[in-house]
Amino acid sequence: MKSTHFIFIAELLCLCALPGLSYAQSEPSQTLISGFGTLGGTYNSSSDAGFIRDISQETKPGKQYTWRPDSRLGIQVSHSFSPQLQVTGQMVLRDQPTINLDTSVSRALVSYRPIADLQIRIGRLADATFLMSDYYEVGYAYPWVRPPIESYGVMAPHNYDGADLTYSLRTDYGLWQLKGLFGRLKAEVPMPVGKNYMLESNDLRGVALIHQSGAFKARFGYSTFHLENEGTLGPGVQTQLHAFASVPRNPFRNEALALESDLEMRNARIGFTSLGFSYDNGHWMGQAEISDLSSETKIFPQGQQAYVSVGYHFGNFLPYLTIGANRAPEATQATGNWGRFGNRYGQLQAGALAIVNSQRTSQSTRSIGMRWDFDSHAALKVQWDQIDVRENGWGLWSTQLNHSAQADRVNIVSATIDFVF
Repeated sequence: MKSTHFIFIAELLCLCALPGLSYAQSEPSQTLISGFGTLGGTYNSSSDAGFIRDISQETKPGKQYTWRPDSRLGIQVSHSFSPQLQVTGQMVLRDQPTINLDTSVSRALVSYRPIADLQIRIGRLADATFLMSDYYEVGYAYPWVRPPIESYGVMAPHNYDGADLTYSLRTDYGLWQLKGLFGRLKAEVPMPVGKNYMLESNDLRGVALIHQSGAFKARFGYSTFHLENEGTLGPGVQTQLHAFASVPRNPFRNEALALESDLEMRNARIGFTSLGFSYDNGHWMGQAEISDLSSETKIFPQGQQAYVSVGYHFGNFLPYLTIGANRAPEATQATGNWGRFGNRYGQLQAGALAIVNSQRTSQSTRSIGMRWDFDSHAALKVQWDQIDVRENGWGLWSTQLNHSAQADRVNIVSATIDFVF
C-alpha cells in the first residue's frame, strides 16, 4: 500500500484539505462520479447507555448490538466547466433523526478560482475547524473505525450553508493555506426526553490555518456561532423554577434563579478551537489533536478534548493504539435541600440538576485496533475501546434523563468494512 493512499483518495472525494488541488490540471467539461461507504457493527457492554458516534445520533439504551452508528453510504458528482470553475454535489445516507433530501445532501457547492492561489466556494460546505472536518464522513480516509469520540462526538452539524475563501501559498517548506468561512448551521439533536433540539445558527464564523509538507499535515481552526433556538428540555422546568424562586422568604431563591439561567440556550455563544497534526510516511502513522469547546449554556457540551494515536504499517496491515479524553467544568451540585418545602420541590431540584448535567461530557478511552487494506479501494477494521465515563459525564451517550450519573466503565467492540469507488 502506498504511504498515504487512503488519505489521498478521501481528499479527492471530499474536496479536502487542499481545496482545488485535484482540479489544478483538470480538463474543461470533465465530470467525476465517486463514492464511499462503511458497513459496520458494534457491541456495547452497557445495557443502560446507548452507543453513538456523535450527538446527532440516538441508540436506545439496552440495544447492545447495532450497525447504525458507523454505517453510511455517500456519492459525489463533480463537474469541471474549466480549471477555474467547478460544481460539486454529495449525498450521504447515515443514521440521523430525520432522513430526507435536505438532511442527506452534505455538499452542494460552486467553486471558483479567479487566480491560481485563491479559491471561493459558495453553497453547502464542510466546517474547517477540526483536522478531519473535510473527510469526517469517509471511513476509508482514517485508520480507525471512527474518529476519536472524545474530540469528534460533539460534532452535531456536519456541514453549513454559506461560503469560504481560501488563499494558498507554496513555499520551500510546503503548502500553506488560510481559510475564512461564514454561513448558517442547522442540525437535529436527540434529547433524553421530549422533542429533539433543532440546533440552528445564522452567524457562523470561522478561520483555519493549514500546512502540509510531504507526509506531515497540521491545522489550526476556530469557529463560533450563537444558538437561535431555546432548548426543548428546560422551558417547563424554568417556569417552575421561577415560581419557586418567588416563594416569600425562600432561602434557595438564588439557587433556583441560577438553575433557571443555566437552562437557557437561545443566544448562547458557542466556540470551537482546535489544533492537530497527522503524519504517515508509509511506515509510521501518528496523529494528535487538542481542542476546546466553550459554551455560554450548560446544556451544551463544553470543556477540553484531546487524543493521540500511533501505528505502524506491516504491508497492508496497520495496527494502532489510541488514547483520548475530554474534561468538562465541574458538575452543578445542589447547595440545599428543597424537599424542606415539600416533596415536589425536591423533585424539581433533582430534575433541574439532571437536565443541567445531562449534556456534560467527561470520559477517557483506550483503543487498540487493526486496519487491513485487503483491496486497493477497501479496508477491514476491527477495534476495541475501553471507555471510563466519569460521574455526570454521559453527554456522549444516548441515555434516559433518569439514567444513573455514576461513573462506569464500558467496552465497545467494533468492526467495519470501508470502501471507495
